[in-house]
Amino acid sequence: QTCQNIESVLIDDGSTDGSGQICDSFSDERIHVFHQENGGQSSARNNGVRRIKGQLVMFCDSDDWYEDRNTFKHNIQILENHPEVDVLQFPTYSMTNGVKKPHFVSDTDRVITGDDVFKEWYRGKDSLSYECWNKIYRRDAIEGLFFQEGKVAEDIIFHQNLLPRVKCVYISCKGQYIYYTRQESTTHNSKKIEKLMLNALDGMSLFYQDATHFPDQRIR
Repeated sequence: QTCQNIESVLIDDGSTDGSGQICDSFSDERIHVFHQENGGQSSARNNGVRRIKGQLVMFCDSDDWYEDRNTFKHNIQILENHPEVDVLQFPTYSMTNGVKKPHFVSDTDRVITGDDVFKEWYRGKDSLSYECWNKIYRRDAIEGLFFQEGKVAEDIIFHQNLLPRVKCVYISCKGQYIYYTRQESTTHNSKKIEKLMLNALDGMSLFYQDATHFPDQRIR
């Protein structure tokens, strides 16, 4: 990334493939490595959140990457210019079998405020997604919030708990996160599909309960 003033917190979640040793080999003082027994994705993220020192927070899964080298620079600049923004979302593409497709991509920048934040997140499509890895959060907004460990669709529940704190979301057309999918991944393993669907239903049921304040948004 072209942005130099960053901190990278790497969580080795009990890896057995040498990833931990690769992390330890980095000599950049901006990189901080922590090892833990395997606890899953939510456990690793929570450990990382507890370790951060910066005022802006981004998540990146172990098999994903930022295709645009200016993703940090452009979007951090937006947040510096717009202190009222709690969360910024930037473009995401999925990569499967070498084929890249738009996942959540906006052609223009736009701002979502007030009740529209809930309405957009409740729909879970069009613009504002449930995923945490295509966003920059102000640390104050997520202070004390953690991902539920043992869950698969943990992003949905995390954002449902975050919603009452969010007054302004910025949808950016700058940057590019690549979400890599593979057959053996958590969300594509047939043995875990049932757990994924049940966890997703748990999370969506919380959104549905809150939707009582917006009758026009309820599923009929």
